[in-house]
Amino acid sequence: MFFWIENGWMWFCIASGAALLIALFLQRFDAALATKVGAMRSFTVIDLEFPSNPKDIPNTINGIFTLPEKQQQRVVQALKRSLYLDFLFMPAIYGAIFLLCMLIADKCGPSSVGRIFFSLFAWLQGVAWLCDIIENLLLLPRVKQGVEPMTLGLHKIYVRVVWTKWAIALIGFVTASMLALYFWVKGDYDRASLPYLIVFVGELAVFLAIGFFWSKKKDQEYTNSKQQ
Repeated sequence: MFFWIENGWMWFCIASGAALLIALFLQRFDAALATKVGAMRSFTVIDLEFPSNPKDIPNTINGIFTLPEKQQQRVVQALKRSLYLDFLFMPAIYGAIFLLCMLIADKCGPSSVGRIFFSLFAWLQGVAWLCDIIENLLLLPRVKQGVEPMTLGLHKIYVRVVWTKWAIALIGFVTASMLALYFWVKGDYDRASLPYLIVFVGELAVFLAIGFFWSKKKDQEYTNSKQQ
């Protein structure tokens, strides 16, 4: 399962940079999302990923169409753009996690448990990617007025697909990141890879700064829309 990747950290920085850039656009689209179920509230695509029952998603979607007509159009457009753009986000984020896991596997000894574990989770990102595609294909047809609740069986499949995606991605990313930090603190790393760490930290800092600014702007826009 394991194979060595030439200039692996460079490719990781490219993939993670692309993922963070696309994530900024996704966050920007999320800023326009709102629904009215009883009271008006904002929501995100992630909220649609964890419905507690088959009625949660249709309630949120149908609530969009109780908003003023111009706002309806903005929200529907933003939601569809977010779901379509997610198809570009998938190869970037799962590719970045694949590279990170495979690079950490390279640091573990041949035939060691660590090499097997991280090589396995590197390839499992393909399963997470497939689950993400299925999730979006189930959501996109439901972005319309008068959408009906999922059947109980489809709801269970949807929930399992989402949890499988998140479990594989988070286990791979978190464990690989923790071991990467361990190797860095221990001083067991190639000095040539240090510039790529600086690049990644810089990418992350820019993403967090812009994300914080857009989050504050979303709160202001939401407050203004409630006052209108």
